[in-house]
Amino acid sequence: MADKSQRSDLIEFVKRLLARNPDAAQSIAKRIRDKAGLETANLEEAPPSPRDVIDLLTRSPIADLETIVSEERPVFFVERNGEAGLNFEDVSLIGVEAQTLFELSKQSRAVPEGLVDRVGRIDLVDFPGGAPFAGTGWLIDAGIIVTNRHVANVFARRQGQGFVFRQGAGGGTMSTVWDTGHFRDAASGGLRRQIAEVLYIEPDDGPNDIAFMRLASLGHGDELPPFKIAGSDALENTAVFTLGYPAKAPPSRISDQALMQRLYRGIYDVKRFAPGYTTAPRAGATTHDCTTLGGNSGSVVVDFKTREVVGLHFAGIYKETNLAVPASQLNFYVAKKRWTLPLVIESRPAIAQAPQPAPGGRGTVSVTVPVTITVDLGTISTVAGAARVGMSVEHAAEAFWKQKPEGVLAARVGYLEDDGRIGDTPCIAVSAQPGALEGLRADGPHSFQGYQVQYAPATVEEQLEGLMSLEAAAAPNAYDDDARRDPKYQLSPVEELMTVRAHVSPEYGFDELKAFMSEDAGSWVSAIYEFRASAISDLMAKRLAAGTKIILAADFKTFADVDDETTEFDAEAIFQKWADRFGDGKFKRIAVPLGTTGLVQQSYHIKVTVRNDDKFWLSSGNWKSSSSQPIIDPSERDRATEEDLPGNREWHVIVQSPTLAERFREHILQDVRRSHDLGGKEVPVKADDREPLVDVPESVFEAIERPRERRPPARLKKPLEITESIVAAPLLTPDREGGVYSEAVLKLIRSARRSLVFQIPYIGMPSNPRQHRGYIDDLIGELTDKLVSLDDARVILRADSSKKFSDPTHSAWYFKSKGVDIDSRLKQIPNHHTKGMVVDGKRVLIGSHNWSGMGVSTNRDASLIFDHAGIAKYFADAFEIDWDRADPVPPKKFVPRPRGEESVLMVPPGDEAPQRPGYRRMRLSDYLAMVDE
Repeated sequence: MADKSQRSDLIEFVKRLLARNPDAAQSIAKRIRDKAGLETANLEEAPPSPRDVIDLLTRSPIADLETIVSEERPVFFVERNGEAGLNFEDVSLIGVEAQTLFELSKQSRAVPEGLVDRVGRIDLVDFPGGAPFAGTGWLIDAGIIVTNRHVANVFARRQGQGFVFRQGAGGGTMSTVWDTGHFRDAASGGLRRQIAEVLYIEPDDGPNDIAFMRLASLGHGDELPPFKIAGSDALENTAVFTLGYPAKAPPSRISDQALMQRLYRGIYDVKRFAPGYTTAPRAGATTHDCTTLGGNSGSVVVDFKTREVVGLHFAGIYKETNLAVPASQLNFYVAKKRWTLPLVIESRPAIAQAPQPAPGGRGTVSVTVPVTITVDLGTISTVAGAARVGMSVEHAAEAFWKQKPEGVLAARVGYLEDDGRIGDTPCIAVSAQPGALEGLRADGPHSFQGYQVQYAPATVEEQLEGLMSLEAAAAPNAYDDDARRDPKYQLSPVEELMTVRAHVSPEYGFDELKAFMSEDAGSWVSAIYEFRASAISDLMAKRLAAGTKIILAADFKTFADVDDETTEFDAEAIFQKWADRFGDGKFKRIAVPLGTTGLVQQSYHIKVTVRNDDKFWLSSGNWKSSSSQPIIDPSERDRATEEDLPGNREWHVIVQSPTLAERFREHILQDVRRSHDLGGKEVPVKADDREPLVDVPESVFEAIERPRERRPPARLKKPLEITESIVAAPLLTPDREGGVYSEAVLKLIRSARRSLVFQIPYIGMPSNPRQHRGYIDDLIGELTDKLVSLDDARVILRADSSKKFSDPTHSAWYFKSKGVDIDSRLKQIPNHHTKGMVVDGKRVLIGSHNWSGMGVSTNRDASLIFDHAGIAKYFADAFEIDWDRADPVPPKKFVPRPRGEESVLMVPPGDEAPQRPGYRRMRLSDYLAMVDE
């Protein structure tokens, strides 16, 4: 779904470019024509006017428009001995203005030697997550460097009236180094100075993303002068450049990886110079359009002409703009020597000079005083909440987010309750940190731009997003795409003679798995998130005793403490017993390492077992008797339409296909090899001490022990076996950083012409109404289009409010705000764990991928798309059975509940707060495993 505000921002970029360089119209028009295939007049005979170009932009696909905009901003290597400190030969110049900026950089000698050593990379030493650096910092005063709050929070935290470094991987204290080197030529070193002390980190509710640190004094280099800060904020269209250390971004953040590789020449984490222009200021921040990536956080933004600092870069809003703390704010902090004062929250001072609109600009003027007043075509909006005539609730939610009070983690369009259902009256629904909720309900805005503001506790999903850095410079994981280029790893559609046995839980899931595991087999290769069921461990032990060789790759959750001794086993003890009895040659296992230095980021969430290279089991469900694999007695099945069966709804397949079996087997074996290389062991290594903790109300455990009853089905689904030539596409993440799964599923959704039904536990909806989160938002957008446009498009979510991880009502609100008739297109059902989609009754997606940011990109998951009407019809019927017994998604009741029942509370790393009464404290990963079922 093309976002109108994104298109508007991109067109504004081109308008500004044409105002600076009208002669660029012909070149831009030609590129639009070539990329989008639009019909145009003969551009050589009749050169287009700027107006003609804008008309073409409004008709071109937004992806092509984004590419054209990105091509206009080059990125240079900084070199100590190069001309003007830059390499002007190894650079990609694509757009017309890129050439202009190239000439400007070359003529103005943009980076004199003295500036190079005033900007450095903030390197991490003994960081638990393994990331090499956190961001960029630069000299703002004698011996003082400045960076962003979210950068400093990676390695430091507040303690009392000061700040301390966090605990390192080895149990000691972390340390950090400011290094002005890290050029592409490693032999060209720079100054390397220990960061002696974190002096000040702006509180989370402070106005600026800023922090200050003192460098250790080593004598040499202490005389290095700081940057000079401009006396007033930059006007729009000021030529500027950034100096920093961009880190490679995954496809989930930047979809056009080829263009990123071209602009950055495939080299990251080194010192870079990126020219551009300032744009219209917003919400008290200087904005610019220089090319940046994660790792640029804390970069200096410098005026080409004066060499004075006009901003501290702190965020890039994907497809929109880059944000920087303005010069007026930096001068305010430096004048006060803010790092020497007690810890208080700063109020934002008046900006010394109001930016004026440049010729051809947007025609708006923003002035920051104690409140922000935006004058726009004769109307006025203030943070005090005066309504703007005709303001849509979507725009009101965006405006609220920009000016959000302390403690707000999400702002979205919501709808008030109407007679027990989600009504038609829109509101701004705000999710708040649990500790801030009571204060916001008492003192926060209760109306904004004509809409009610309603407050509720943030879900764990929202709190987790709130802990993530804006532009943290860390690779998502150490997955080895480059090692999987051999044809045996190929993840492309396969057409061959197959036998597919489709089945569902709880009816026949365990029976079918038992039959599969009981077949004679020379070898098994198995990859599983949670292997907890004693009944399945007994089956595996029998296979080992019969001579089957087994290799097992498992997530840490497999090794969790036993909760129910009647159905679960101690994995560490039993696995060691098997190894001792059958020998290392017969049974091998590994606990897959997680995190930024692990194979995957958060979860090895896959559910696949391959037998003898020709047959495999693939599922949405884990090996747990209490949920995904309940043992069903025949007598229970006989009365299942009267009394519902225990356990989750899951979709499974057992597939005999030599080619597909080889693909999955080889990937799992490479997972094992790579896990060993990354330090993985037979049991989980010591958990990351920086993993967040959560305080979980006892009511959540009570709800899990007494799950909400699901109405019995009208009929049961017996297994279906089909043998014929079938087309199937294997999908894995994090392969191509989510590209394999996400691009295939986007194509599947777009192919729908008549119908699309989708059963998924939850959909991770955006918290920030202006942020694009990559593949997950692309998927949500395409799904929304089909829910609006198709004759038959429906979604079943999991009734999950008691577990407090996500909230299906957020999905209902989002879809309703986009024009979806949620009364006829959206329902929820308890105890469902399926991740399946059927399109046009001909194609079906089945597997373990959750629809969250990590689920579609950085976790290990496996799915299949079958292009086969018989298999699709089987699972479509399973969907209809559940649709008939599902319920509407309920409204949210914005009323306080008794303390202790409000929400799960995140405990940030390093927080030493005592456990709250009525709560259980546990690791976030343990909680996520619990709610996953």
